Amino acid sequence: MPERHKRGVRHRLEASMRCGYSGVEHLAKTVLLNAWSGSVWLFMVPVELSAAYFDESRTNEEFPVVAGFWNPINVWMHCESHLQRALREKPANLSAKKYVRDNPSLFAKILTVFELRPIFATLERKSFEPLFAAQGDGRVLFSNAYSSCAYMCCELLDWHAIQSNMRTPIKVVFDDGTEAKHKIALERGYRKYYADKPDSRLSKVPLFEDDEQTLPLLAADLYAWLLSRKYNFVLTPEEADALSYLDKPYALHIELDEDHVRQIQEK
Repeated sequence: MPERHKRGVRHRLEASMRCGYSGVEHLAKTVLLNAWSGSVWLFMVPVELSAAYFDESRTNEEFPVVAGFWNPINVWMHCESHLQRALREKPANLSAKKYVRDNPSLFAKILTVFELRPIFATLERKSFEPLFAAQGDGRVLFSNAYSSCAYMCCELLDWHAIQSNMRTPIKVVFDDGTEAKHKIALERGYRKYYADKPDSRLSKVPLFEDDEQTLPLLAADLYAWLLSRKYNFVLTPEEADALSYLDKPYALHIELDEDHVRQIQEK
C-alpha cells in the first residue's frame, strides 16, 4: 500500500476514534480479535472487510419492516464520521434516534453520499399470523415477524454476496434493543442456518450493538422507520423526500405475502 494512502487511512481512523465510541472500530476489533492494532488495520483495509447493519421498525404493525445497508468497512468509517458531525447539533436531552427521525432529509442526504446498498424486507401480517401461531411450524426463523423479516434481509444479502463473488465473510449487525425473545429466536436460527450453509458469504455469528453508540445502526433505523411509515401510514413530504434518497432502484428487497407462506410450509 502506498505510504500516502496509509497515512490517509490512519488519519481517518484516528479522526473516527476521536469522535468517541466507534462502531466501525469495534467491528474491526471483533474481526481481527487479538491481532488488532492500528498497523494491522492499515494492512487489512485492502481485504475489503464489509458489514451490514439492520434495524426494525414497528414490527407490531400490519406490515412489519426490517431494513438496513451493506458496505465495505472503509466506507462505513467515512459515513460514521459524517453522522457524528451531524449529531453535534442534537439537544442533550434528545436521543440520537429521535433526532435523526426528526431530521430525515438531512441525514438521508448524508447517507446517499456513500452509495450504501439498501436492503429491506416486509411482510403481510394477516397472511403470516397462522404460521406465527404455530411457532413457524418448527422453523425458528419464521416464529415471529422480526425473525422472518431479519432472516429474509440476510438471505438477500447472502444472495448478493454470492452473485458478486465476495469471499471475505460479511459481518451482520443488528440493533441490541430488539425485544429479547425475538432476538434470541433470530440468533438461534441464524447460527443454525448459516453454520450449515457451506456456500454462505455471511459470518456464522450475528452481532448485536447499541444503536445510540453504533452510528451505522442509526442509518438502518432511519431507513426502516421511513419504510414502515410508507407501508403502514402516510409519509409527510419531508419523509417522502428522505426515502427517495435512500430507496435506490438497486435496493435488495422482498415483500412477503400469502404465496410465500405457502412455499415455506411446503418445504
